[in-house]
Amino acid sequence: MPPFDPSNALTPPLGKKPPSALPLQAWGKSSNSANLPLSYTPSKPYGLTEDIDEVLAMTTTDLYDSMRKVQEEYVSGEFHNPQATYLPFRRYLVDWMSDIGEQLPSTRRRRSTAPPSPELLEVTKLYQSGQTPLSFRDGESEVLDYLHWTLRAVCPLHVVGYYLSKGVTFEEDRWQGRKLIEKIPKYVKKYAEFFCNLTLQEYTFQKYEPSHLASAIIMASRVALNLEPKWRPDLASLTGYEEADIEPCFEHVFSYYEEQFPGHGSRSNSPKNVTDL
Repeated sequence: MPPFDPSNALTPPLGKKPPSALPLQAWGKSSNSANLPLSYTPSKPYGLTEDIDEVLAMTTTDLYDSMRKVQEEYVSGEFHNPQATYLPFRRYLVDWMSDIGEQLPSTRRRRSTAPPSPELLEVTKLYQSGQTPLSFRDGESEVLDYLHWTLRAVCPLHVVGYYLSKGVTFEEDRWQGRKLIEKIPKYVKKYAEFFCNLTLQEYTFQKYEPSHLASAIIMASRVALNLEPKWRPDLASLTGYEEADIEPCFEHVFSYYEEQFPGHGSRSNSPKNVTDL
């Protein structure tokens, strides 16, 4: 498996072997009321081009609070057998589903292979929008019921998306001792999505609450890009987690990353694949 290069890979590869599981942090221990110190001057998010609250015409913090209230429903139990025979097949399934998911919304490819005749194109659109959903609706419902899939489940990727929309890099951050450059937020986003995929395949990460794991993923993304500091009061205010709250989960995520991609998880030097920034 080739090493992850965020400059070339939009869909990063997934891991293989699980590290030792870390204990699940109870909901009651979450620092969901983290506030900025009275003496601290908040730093302005770096790289944001729009206010997500204005775009959606809603207070997105309410959405985040709602996700945190229901997230416990989607945390797997603490007990599982790391030697279970189904785990390797689960990894293959997650890998396959990730690849298929990346291929399905390829609108550009569908347009390029559409019939050249406008009349045929309209007929194709009608068929896709009308007949196909009706044909597969009952089958999809049966599969969902049989597999006990919950489409409204909260996953770390949802929470990471919220964090990114509010800004997880700041004007006071430093990259290799210098001010941030324009591409940094984009690479933080790529790394965050990469870590979401990586932790999705490994079952031991299912023990963490989605917001807890998502916060650790943001920290891991900042560390992977050698951003300083790795956590700041602004992020504690955004996520509700202090650095000490997510440090064990971060160590779990980053050690698994280092295990799967040796030589690409240095915490002291900038990764080689971003030196061309």
